[in-house]
Amino acid sequence: MPVLEILSALMGVSGGLLQRWLQAREQKEKAEQDLKAQQARQSFDLAMRDKDHQYMLAEAANAIALAEVNAAKERDIAGYQALTASYANDRATYSNDRPLSGGQLWLLVLVDFVRGLTRPGLSWILVGFLGWLLWSLPAGGSELQTVIDSVRALASTAVGWWFASRHSSGQSKQRPG
Repeated sequence: MPVLEILSALMGVSGGLLQRWLQAREQKEKAEQDLKAQQARQSFDLAMRDKDHQYMLAEAANAIALAEVNAAKERDIAGYQALTASYANDRATYSNDRPLSGGQLWLLVLVDFVRGLTRPGLSWILVGFLGWLLWSLPAGGSELQTVIDSVRALASTAVGWWFASRHSSGQSKQRPG
């Protein structure tokens, strides 16, 4: 019976080896599945980080656009405040609300009068001078045309500034409230 014992021993060894081979194959398949799962997780994490990056870029672009809008708003507010201060300065007079003697008061009234006539007076003088140039001087020479163009530009600037810087009648009335 030694043959039977040898066959039994060989069957036992071959069964054990087969079992180890099957376990090794199962572990290899499990390791491959784990590797594929980890690669899928990393791929997903990478895609999420890419989306986060795109989101942060969009947020930064929106923040820059908002900052530009706010800066433009602040510039506009500062411009309107300067314009309001300019209007207040135009209405300012030196002769009101001051305890002065008669001679001093008369001098300040004269200053207010001259100050009030400067812009309209300058406008009318420039417009009148331009009209005189256009009416009385002969057409021709390039120097004359340069003078006419210069006076026309000055008159246009003065008249445009004068009308543009004045309140309209609807704006000057304050509403109760």
